[in-house]
Amino acid sequence: MNLKLSQHFSVKEFFTSPYPEKKKIYREFLEKTGEKKCKQNIDNRHTIYLEHIRTYFNEGKYKIEGKERSIILTSGWRFIDAKNPFKSQHPLGRGVDWVVSGIEPLEVKLYILENWRQDKILQLIRGIEDFDGMTWIHTDVRNSNRLYWFSKHGGTVSNEFYKTLIKNELTTLRH
Repeated sequence: MNLKLSQHFSVKEFFTSPYPEKKKIYREFLEKTGEKKCKQNIDNRHTIYLEHIRTYFNEGKYKIEGKERSIILTSGWRFIDAKNPFKSQHPLGRGVDWVVSGIEPLEVKLYILENWRQDKILQLIRGIEDFDGMTWIHTDVRNSNRLYWFSKHGGTVSNEFYKTLIKNELTTLRH
């Protein structure tokens, strides 16, 4: 079974891990528990903004004739981490790690940041991580009325600071 959550996302995709040994554990958990029950552990706001972002990166300057970019989930729902039981949004079904095929994660983060205030769908995102070496995007839909950026620079730095930082890092990557 492959229970769909939206046009391009299924329950199974939210029960994965980048680590092979954990991937097996999540697959077995999903099989034992069943997709319908597991669906209750996923916040549906994820599929709304992920579909929206997927559409954006398949149009305009990002469009590749005859090919569609996809969003690949690398980690969704997780078991509670005994060392940090209250830190992660993943066990609550409110955190997800992902990539847009063929697009730098920093470029996606910049798109979210530049459009968050005026885009009601992007406003579903309430947390983004930006740490050195991240080759993926972490977003969450924590219950909050603002956007949190978690990074080496702290979680409450201004949006303008992040726009400048990300633009500088993208410029460095492209050269």
